[in-house]
Amino acid sequence: EVLTSVFRLTLKGAAIIIPLSHLPKGLCRMCNYAKTAITVVLLALLPAGANAQGQGKEMFLSLKDGAVLVLENNLDITIERVSPEIAEAGILVEEGAFDVSLFGSMQRQDVMTPLSARESVSFGGLGTLDSTAYSLETGVTGKSRYGTEYTLEVRNDWTSETLNNFNYEYHSFTGFTVTQPLLKGFGEDSNIAELKVARKDRDISVHRLKQNILDTVAEFGLKFWDLVRVR
Repeated sequence: EVLTSVFRLTLKGAAIIIPLSHLPKGLCRMCNYAKTAITVVLLALLPAGANAQGQGKEMFLSLKDGAVLVLENNLDITIERVSPEIAEAGILVEEGAFDVSLFGSMQRQDVMTPLSARESVSFGGLGTLDSTAYSLETGVTGKSRYGTEYTLEVRNDWTSETLNNFNYEYHSFTGFTVTQPLLKGFGEDSNIAELKVARKDRDISVHRLKQNILDTVAEFGLKFWDLVRVR
């Protein structure tokens, strides 16, 4: 329906009005195939519940507003938007392989050893030999992009047993260990290969999202002007 200053398309009680200022000059050919396709597209652009809540109301839709609605309601684009975030998480996982890790542990071990009759006599009538051992270990470890593995470790052990009247004996160790592969796993290229792949996956997912958005907007624009020609 053509009005004085607007172009109106009525769909099941709701109307979409397009300002004539958006229409190019000289567009007057009839395209029946486009009319059917564009009607379906514009129906999809109507907000949920428009038929139930917006009876008799009119919806003004410019080319820009229509493109925004298409992008907001396109399921493929909605799903595609998550792909760069997933790829970015993959990059963080690969970069985490080169993070420094802090480790630590503490153990206690109690041992009771029964003695034979002869051993009991030898140890002054003892029935068992009891011992208690503690071990505390802490340090940092990591791996560089060149394959170098390093560990700084501090360990303390102390034990007590029946024979020394349960007086503790202490042992301590502090050391720094470096391991560098000479063939397999040597060099930066072999160690960051997976990181490079993760970054490429991120770039591909971003490019795919942009391309999908451009294709969708371009398709909507063509159908928008096809509808203008139909009317």
